[in-house]
Amino acid sequence: MERLCLQYANEHPETIVTILRPCDVYGPCANFPLSRAFERKRVGLFEGFDLEYQFIHEEGIAEAFWLTIVKDVGGIFNATPDGTRSLSERMKLLGEEVSRVRLT
Repeated sequence: MERLCLQYANEHPETIVTILRPCDVYGPCANFPLSRAFERKRVGLFEGFDLEYQFIHEEGIAEAFWLTIVKDVGGIFNATPDGTRSLSERMKLLGEEVSRVRLT
């Protein structure tokens, strides 16, 4: 999709083309596999594995889209927060229970 957008931008320089690359989106209306997994109140993580992720709330990504429209900003932007959080940190912040699964 990005390639098609960039091709269009090259063929139509009078048009502002903006590409946003969001990280994982979460929130009450988010409908992505990872956000659906967070709807569970208890999630199991393999012991010794706690990957770092970047998450953005759906209101944050909506604001990013809004700003690009209002300010007529063109270009490619990663819509992510600074830094990362581990999956278990994110779950604990939302009051979700983390269970460790031991690999044998």
